[in-house]
Amino acid sequence: MDMDDEMKRILLNSRRLLENTFLFDAPWDMEATRIPQTLPEPIDWLFQPYDDPEWTFMLARHGFVLDLARAFAFTNDTRYAAKACSLIRSFAEKMPYADHGSENCWRSLDSAIRIDNWLSAFPLLEPSGLLDDGFFQVFRSAVQDHAGFLASVETTFSRLSNWGLISNGGLYHAALWLGNSEMEDLAVRRIAECVGYQVLGDGIHWEQSPMYHAECLRSLMQDVRLARRYERTLPSSIFTAAHRMCHATLASMKPDGRQFLQSDSDDTSVRDLLSEGALLFSDPVLKFGGLPQLPATFGQAEQIEYDSLESQAPAYNSIALTESGNYYLRSGWESDATMVHFRCGVLGSGHGHADLLHVDLVGLGRDILVDSGRYTYVDTLERKALKSGFSHNGIILDGTDSFAMTDSWGYSRRASAVQQTLVEKGDWSFCCGGTLGYMDGQNPMFLQRNVLSLGSGLVCIFDAFYGVGEHDCLRSFHFSPDGHAGLNDGYVQFETDGVRALLWLDSHESALLTPSLYSPHYNTLEENLTLALRSKVGHSSSRCMMIQLVPNGADSKDEPSWVDEVPVTSAVSGDRFPETDARAFINHITGEEDVTILFCLNPCVKGVDLLRAGELLGYGKVIVRQGGRQEVFAV
Repeated sequence: MDMDDEMKRILLNSRRLLENTFLFDAPWDMEATRIPQTLPEPIDWLFQPYDDPEWTFMLARHGFVLDLARAFAFTNDTRYAAKACSLIRSFAEKMPYADHGSENCWRSLDSAIRIDNWLSAFPLLEPSGLLDDGFFQVFRSAVQDHAGFLASVETTFSRLSNWGLISNGGLYHAALWLGNSEMEDLAVRRIAECVGYQVLGDGIHWEQSPMYHAECLRSLMQDVRLARRYERTLPSSIFTAAHRMCHATLASMKPDGRQFLQSDSDDTSVRDLLSEGALLFSDPVLKFGGLPQLPATFGQAEQIEYDSLESQAPAYNSIALTESGNYYLRSGWESDATMVHFRCGVLGSGHGHADLLHVDLVGLGRDILVDSGRYTYVDTLERKALKSGFSHNGIILDGTDSFAMTDSWGYSRRASAVQQTLVEKGDWSFCCGGTLGYMDGQNPMFLQRNVLSLGSGLVCIFDAFYGVGEHDCLRSFHFSPDGHAGLNDGYVQFETDGVRALLWLDSHESALLTPSLYSPHYNTLEENLTLALRSKVGHSSSRCMMIQLVPNGADSKDEPSWVDEVPVTSAVSGDRFPETDARAFINHITGEEDVTILFCLNPCVKGVDLLRAGELLGYGKVIVRQGGRQEVFAV
């Protein structure tokens, strides 16, 4: 099989490891690093170079052992096999659980990942001739210690946290390898219990982090593979949960194959997971979202099986994953599609961020509006800032976040979501939802966000406010650092490779572009620009943003399109409704027919009447018209 990018990374990492140089840069390393660290012999397995213990946790997981084993299998260079055996023996002899069980190398999560990496590496190392009786005795004893420790861990935290699924997956692997049926049954029982608690009906992991969703999915798919290899039968709940999580991964995947930076997540491609899921479940829809070929870490027989599997596009474009509160409005499945992600659900665990009513926007395949990421788990100002509502594309009233953090993981106050359904009509999609986060003060206010995606070229975000008193309102929108944003008279222009986005601003708001923090990967901090829109809002106020997306290239020299706000009137009397009852906008899109969008904030039709806005004539709360096409999205 040809060498792919992952195998190149593995070989580069393995060459570093021959000199005891450690860098955690695998695609699914949960806390990746950017600076290599060379450790002297004997290796200090509790070494921590920074104020972040996550480096030590990554060292304890021993992903590098599997890299070395794969490098040996690929090159037949015994130096890699010898180094893998040396590292395993070093840890097993110097850090036995009996002496170090209370230290940072023996957390259940890291121990399970470590033993899984060791056991996955073992068959790859066997042809080296280095697994003699002395090594085997040390190795088997270490596996038994890991299994005994993992079997002893049973808490409420392990039942509900991603730690439970991953830790018991490690126990399952160890029990199968040892031939310990009692531990095997215990692991399977626990995994089934964790699945029942952790995997929501829509297939999303309850912690609301695509990264930890992926880690749990990887663990469950490993369980399924091991059961087949050892000819075991798993409860159907485990099998179906893994399959359902694969489809949730597909539904939430960006057009470029990567996951959103939702909560504690990194900018990582999920196509390898979908390819593995397609192979494991013989699923042509998952293959559609996967890679053309399996990674080189798979065998030739698996590649042949994968090649024989047909590819089938999903039966939907837009989808609402309502149990988790994730809405995905997609113009299509092409790599240059437009996609909106709308968050209107529960916070999840400590990995969750204050992102209620947040929107991500991918325009014509390119990131436009982004989540700010995570950067670190250390309880720092950066950690708190990136988790806060101010770092998301949402709404803040009176300078106070509707979520209040206590530390890196805890919240003393959480806002509740109010969900509504997604409506899809051809290539036009609509969803909306609200927050009760500002309903507990003397002047309570209910916030509702409406999101319209019309084909690949137009997105509308319309926010409505209902309550008491006047409030300072901040709407924030964070731009991808891959482009350039400039503030003009009444609109912002954002340009990046392949797309130009024109963001028309509500005349009621003042606008300012300010620098902000952006973290696409753990331990990586960059700067991007944030659009801060400020205004005063009261009962039945509304704020609108229209985003027009056009290709950006040598032949795209069109003048900016524009938006006019037009009156909404009664078809019977001709009277104009106040903007506290209804607002309408005409989008003049260069080269296309005008698009008229009408929003009703309050019931304003009395008796038998219709609403009129330009050429639009209809009845409903949200109406869209373009040429001869008119659709009602909310009545």
